[in-house]
Amino acid sequence: MIRRNSLNPSRSYKNNLINIGDKMKKRTRTLLLLVTLLLTGLSVLPISPALAQSQPPIYFPIFMYQEDPKYAFGLDGGTVVNVIVDPTNSSVLYAGTWGNGIYKSEDAGATWTHKVEGLRSPYIYEIAIDPANPQHLLASVYTHGIDQSFNGGATWAPVGGFDGYYVAYSIDFDPVNSQNVYAAIRAATQGDVYPGGVWKSTTGGLDWVEVTNTSNGFYEEDYIYDLAIDPNDPNIIYTANHRTGVWKTINGGANWSKMSNGMVDGDIRGIQVAKTGRVYAGFWDGYGFAYSDNGGVSWTNNSWSDNNNLFVYDIQSDPKQPSTVYLATSTGAYICPNPSAGSTCSVLASPGDFVWDLALDPLGPAAGNGRTTTMYTGIQHFGVQKSDDGGMDFDPSYKGIRANIVESVMVNPANPDIQYVSAYNRGLFRTLDGGTTWKPLHSVLALEFINAIAARPGSLTALYIGDSYGGIHYSLDNGNSWIAGNSGLSRDAAGGDIPPDAVSSGGGIDPNAYGGMDPVDLQDLIDALGVIPTDRAASPNITTIGFDPADSTKMFAGKYGGGVVYSNNSGASWSNSGLTSGNVLDSLVDSSQGQKYLIGLENGDVKVSSDRINWTNLTSEWSGRDVFALELMAPGVYLAGTDTGVYRMDRSVSSSWASLGLSDESVQDLVVDPSDSDMIWAATLSGLYYGQLSDDNTYIWTKLDLVDSNNDRMYVIEVIPGDTREFYIGMDGGDLYHLTEDLLP
Repeated sequence: MIRRNSLNPSRSYKNNLINIGDKMKKRTRTLLLLVTLLLTGLSVLPISPALAQSQPPIYFPIFMYQEDPKYAFGLDGGTVVNVIVDPTNSSVLYAGTWGNGIYKSEDAGATWTHKVEGLRSPYIYEIAIDPANPQHLLASVYTHGIDQSFNGGATWAPVGGFDGYYVAYSIDFDPVNSQNVYAAIRAATQGDVYPGGVWKSTTGGLDWVEVTNTSNGFYEEDYIYDLAIDPNDPNIIYTANHRTGVWKTINGGANWSKMSNGMVDGDIRGIQVAKTGRVYAGFWDGYGFAYSDNGGVSWTNNSWSDNNNLFVYDIQSDPKQPSTVYLATSTGAYICPNPSAGSTCSVLASPGDFVWDLALDPLGPAAGNGRTTTMYTGIQHFGVQKSDDGGMDFDPSYKGIRANIVESVMVNPANPDIQYVSAYNRGLFRTLDGGTTWKPLHSVLALEFINAIAARPGSLTALYIGDSYGGIHYSLDNGNSWIAGNSGLSRDAAGGDIPPDAVSSGGGIDPNAYGGMDPVDLQDLIDALGVIPTDRAASPNITTIGFDPADSTKMFAGKYGGGVVYSNNSGASWSNSGLTSGNVLDSLVDSSQGQKYLIGLENGDVKVSSDRINWTNLTSEWSGRDVFALELMAPGVYLAGTDTGVYRMDRSVSSSWASLGLSDESVQDLVVDPSDSDMIWAATLSGLYYGQLSDDNTYIWTKLDLVDSNNDRMYVIEVIPGDTREFYIGMDGGDLYHLTEDLLP
């Protein structure tokens, strides 16, 4: 299955990539895996005659393997937006993820457990720990305001004061009186009006009211990203506003004054007050950071961070060494010693990656370099990194965190223990033991956006993948090595090869991969990272791959924006079919029919073909409908998952589609229950549903709530063949969910 991709950037962006050179002294762990085939004495196994047709040569590369901390724990990982250390116990941490709620560690980040019971959203911007009671937590639950826990995250419940649409970007307890809590809030955007402000609780977070309005000096309508409470006087609070700079109160929110004189920009993302009283503010639009030594009356902009286009998400000074400032940015974590107008910064961790957060352990002695000893970073797509030496080295610390955006799942029907999963921006993963252990394959297949995974019928070792930017690749040895099968796939008139740089995202994002994020926050990501800068004319977006069941050398592939291509030599080369336009979303093969090949289109119909070359509409009744999923219910009987529910067609009875229900749902994928051929499972953007046939021959649909999951945005469902009913569910940040028979109706 595939989600729709953005093909063209809508705007240009500042170049925020920085040539960091070799600024980090890292421990290098290299191992020589392969010297030469002659020295090993290995022989190459013969290729089957079917695959040998027009087969390009297979190369066995000699390469050095360096341990990659981004893939240290197999399939574990995903985006971590917030990390916080218990101020009373360094062993206890919490991590807020984008898509799979909250995780807790009780061993200083070595392992993590899921804590989402009662949590109203899987998208978490902020977690705050009550300094008077570390079992009491507050968490921002995306678009719902704030939830709280009184048992260290075991269970969660809503607070009062946020009825409607609210995003809490920051939550801060008064360090002296934890009954006072402040939150930076954005309400529902109304055109060019951005409502929001500071909300305050005087009941420890139980109830909340807004304390910013025109009557108390906060005269510009704007929402707020961050708050900073002065550690020397908790009645003094600074805000980081979306458009209007910095505001300040000296009486706990009773009155406010604008304090932005001298700032180079008004879009402030992070703010903090150091122990020395200096105030730091981080800009979002590539302007770096500024500081004030007079309580915000005037500001000094740092020219180095401005010139290097830093998009600063979080800023803070080191409590052990207040003259050292850290920046969490869209291109890594930076350290800035003794900031001044002309001072410079250097990379601290994760160069080139979006670092959402930097957490400093307040307990324990300083490191040898005088800085806080233990630090954690939360990273886009790649979990948590930890330093135990004052930031000199960072190592992976996210075992147990699962927050991947799952693109595709394939279980080999010839051997169900062989399984593959692709995760957005992380590539392909494989298990050979039925999901017990997962191995990343990024070191042998440098593709990050794999939409389709297909096993060659009857084979235990041959598989194909289709990528958004790298076309088609195939493997004959269960993914240990790969061959590019892109000859003829280019969309230009001459066919030709895909350019090598097309396989990379270039640091950009696909906006459609962030369906759980509203347009305001998504635009912020695009501003910092840009959309993926790829020549789409030369780089086909492969969305689905199919085989002729009678002859697996005959293949076809659907493209987003390019119709259908076909191959007669196991994918060694491809030719355009008669359908050269249209966005293909899924495919199906029904060997019982003459027109046995089917494809589902975006904003179109279902088309059929008898030869993979000539395509016609299966019916003419659908126009403008998105056909995300096609499933074979029985020979000649098809299911279609669309943006308006589930449909069925029995070609022996009618040439029309009959609605089976879920008309208000966007159905991303469908499967038939392996034990009941009349039972249908539907993965939708609002949850997992199963449909059962009633006595009056209509379908009754029931939503199945998944245990230990609060993510309802589901993209993929796959049957796991075997003696029991089992499924995999792929979710938007909720990772890969294994639905076992004991959890099924």
